[in-house]
Order: sequence, then C-alpha cells, then structure tokens
Amino acid sequence: MSFNPKHQNLLGCGCSNGTVSIFDISDGVTQNLLCSSKLEESHNDAITDFVWLRSRNGTEFVTTSTDGKVIWWDIKEFSTPQVFVCPENPEKPLMLVDKEGEVEKEYGGVRIEYNPEAGATKYLIATEQGTIFSANKKKQDADFINKLGFKWGRHLGPVCGIQRNPTHNKYVLTVGDWTSRVINII
Repeated sequence: MSFNPKHQNLLGCGCSNGTVSIFDISDGVTQNLLCSSKLEESHNDAITDFVWLRSRNGTEFVTTSTDGKVIWWDIKEFSTPQVFVCPENPEKPLMLVDKEGEVEKEYGGVRIEYNPEAGATKYLIATEQGTIFSANKKKQDADFINKLGFKWGRHLGPVCGIQRNPTHNKYVLTVGDWTSRVINII
C-alpha cells in the first residue's frame, strides 16, 4: 500500500491476486474504490511493492511481483466518481530475466527503488534471488541498464530493503540474508 504524494487522498494497493486497486479516502469515513485492474492484465502472483511516481499529474505508479514482472500503470481519469478499470491500455511489462548462454532464468521482484533525483526514468528492482536489476524506462519501453550481483556481491536470499543515498545517488544500501551492503551504481 502507498499514499499518493501529490493527491494525499489516493491510496494505492497491491493485492495478493496480482491486481491493483486505487481508493479515495477523502471523506475519512468510507473508502471509495476508484479503479481496479483487470486480472488478465495484472501480475500472476501477489504484488510485493507499489511505488507512486513523481509525474506531472501524479497518476502514475509502478508495481513488481515474484512473478518476474515490473508493470507501469497510469490512471489518468482518477477523478471519475464511478468505478472503472485501470489502465485502459496497459503498458508491456518488463520481465526480470537473465539469459546465460542457452538458459534463460527468471527472477522474482520484491522491492523497487525509485528516486527522481537519480534520474526520472531510472529504477532499481531487487529480487528474491538476491540480485538487483537497474532499469531505464522511456515512454512505452523499458530495458535493463545493468544487472548487479550476478557475478559477485549478491545477497544469498531475498533483498528485504533497498534505498539510494539521498545526497549521493550513486550509492545504494541493500539489506537481505542477515547482511547489508553498500553498492556503487556507476
């Protein structure tokens, strides 16, 4: 769950069935469901992280799940009073895969680190296998910039937490498998 930083009355929820729901809690007593995603266009596993993006209109967010997908969403018409399905045209998800020779290995996402000061289109996705994917998303397409922890320095279990240094964006703190690591993103 995450509150929208621009529209404080909006609460975004990632559900255990892989769908997302957006609630309006402006009256403080009842929670009005504004929109919910279609099951067939959502994640296949429970959503493990939900992050609102700092966009001009404040209606964009990103989710990840252990199904290996990272999905960007946009709910442009959130002020409509009736429940509608969001988004109408979902973007193609980014699949967390690594191809080693003939073998393609899928990774499950557990945490997303997004800091617009590090780059408005740059994301770090921590996995349940202990590695980090660095992704760049421009318009309708997302691709990997770097894959960290594949050769050395990975956690031996799921990454429980990931955060960029607020003053030096190239340094990232990760926590998992009884250790914490500081990584220099180049």
